[in-house]
Amino acid sequence: MGQGTGCKKRKKLKLYLIIDTIEIMITSMISREEAPEYLRLAGEALFGQRWQTDLARALGLSDAARLRQWLSLARPVPPGIWDDIAGLLVAQQKKIAGTIQIFEEKKQAAS
Repeated sequence: MGQGTGCKKRKKLKLYLIIDTIEIMITSMISREEAPEYLRLAGEALFGQRWQTDLARALGLSDAARLRQWLSLARPVPPGIWDDIAGLLVAQQKKIAGTIQIFEEKKQAAS
């Protein structure tokens, strides 16, 4: 019994280490000069062409002014923001996958 619990703890610890490593990689992969490109890429994927206000709101910013400062390179993007954006993208991906599954099930039921 004790061995199983220890194994679960080690697996959980490894998972946390992997997540931490991925977060560090995301943060270190995107240079300050690349930030506008990646902000636009994520923003458009999440919210379409008029994405700035919606992304700012999703990130908990009071308005899109700070986002525009990041886009113009007037201020650096705080490292934690990339993790937040990655989380938003994953959540959207899951939502889309669930919607696709509903359509596929409906299609199969109709066949």
